[in-house]
Amino acid sequence: MSDTPDDPIFPEYKDRAEGDLKSLEQQLRHSPIRNYVAPPADGYDVHGLWHCFGTQHRSGYATHAMALHWMLSKSLGIKTQLTPHRSMDIDIERFPADRDAQLFEWTKEAVGWPHTLFVSFPLEVAAEMEGAAGGIVPYCAFEGDRVSRYAKDLATGPIFERVWVVSDFVKSAFVAGGVPEDRVDVVRPMLTDGFWKMTPIEQLMAQKNRPVTHDDPFVFGTLGTWQKRKGMFDLVRAYFGNFKREEPVTLVIRTSPLGVNQTIKKFKSQLTTEIAEIAREFGDDNFPVSRKMPKLSLELGTDLSDQQVIEWLGTLDCYVNPSYGEGLGIPHIWAKAQGVPLVSSGYGAVGDMAVETQRAVGATLDHLFGFQATPVDPEILKFGLMFDRKTNWGSYSVEALAREMRNAMSHNGRTVDVKSAEYIREAFGAETLSPLRAALRKTLPAEYSEKWL
Repeated sequence: MSDTPDDPIFPEYKDRAEGDLKSLEQQLRHSPIRNYVAPPADGYDVHGLWHCFGTQHRSGYATHAMALHWMLSKSLGIKTQLTPHRSMDIDIERFPADRDAQLFEWTKEAVGWPHTLFVSFPLEVAAEMEGAAGGIVPYCAFEGDRVSRYAKDLATGPIFERVWVVSDFVKSAFVAGGVPEDRVDVVRPMLTDGFWKMTPIEQLMAQKNRPVTHDDPFVFGTLGTWQKRKGMFDLVRAYFGNFKREEPVTLVIRTSPLGVNQTIKKFKSQLTTEIAEIAREFGDDNFPVSRKMPKLSLELGTDLSDQQVIEWLGTLDCYVNPSYGEGLGIPHIWAKAQGVPLVSSGYGAVGDMAVETQRAVGATLDHLFGFQATPVDPEILKFGLMFDRKTNWGSYSVEALAREMRNAMSHNGRTVDVKSAEYIREAFGAETLSPLRAALRKTLPAEYSEKWL
């Protein structure tokens, strides 16, 4: 962490040029496991499953699609292709505005609906495909307790044969929104095997079983976009209000802007301003130069590969999930698979998984706190088509989050949660294949089921 007076909370970084839009290859240059293909020439013979997902690096859809691709192609031997669709933040010649429609038309002509199934297809994208009928299975993660009428109409209309979701929590949201339960299949992604490798537990134990000192402080960490739903502002308040500068503790937030094309320099300025406002609530009028607040480090951008993120998560002493809702919570799954204890509210898929783990292995090192089901922020309704005014998410008190962070530091020390790590690795490893086979039997044409299942 930098010690210069004018930059005490940010590590070194290299800024991007103003207005620079990276190409897809540049944006994902650190992810050699991602084998992207554009639609091939007309007449190319492709039979199998087609994955279509957002091009934003480390988005949930992209990670779920990668996991499905591995599960289908490597584990079940089903021929698949993996293709990114246009993202709102990428508008370059290779991905024109109508690329989604072009991909759709090409697939119908070159492959034919009886032989092709789209998966990991966002509902909003499919809604743009006029005249489409069948052959699409969206693979959804959703953060609220019920989907909107918009999502229900799409899921029960002629476009979708079925809906696949990543957790029981998401299934309950679709059912609460009016989608028939028998149309929704839960298929957990294989996140702890295949493309992604977890650090051996023995190695983690050797690294972490040591006392907390000022030279080697207790490290809280979280990963997510800088937005209200992710609870970043609540996390900073909980941390500033509950810990002191002189304590051997650090909070590391790895974050990036949400859906906004801006340079790291501008984003850094935004974060400094917003965190300074929170610091003033606690009597610090000169943050970050004053150094009155406990140690905070902000890691900006998404330059790390998934594997590097997993390795980073394994170095934490506690992963904090301040989010108001997650349909799965990929970082928390990776952190727990690395033996890292969790602090989270009991809401959503993250809370559900923590409770499931406790029931399976007995006592864990996780710390859960209560939440209140409150209406989704009206600002989210303007662009979150899956939400409506009846959708709730799980808010909570900053004091509850702060209390459990303090408890995690006091009670856990640097202990690796071995039993939880082993359970999570199993739950998101080979165990995911049986539900996938069951979902495929319901979805694939008979000739596919006979051949592969």
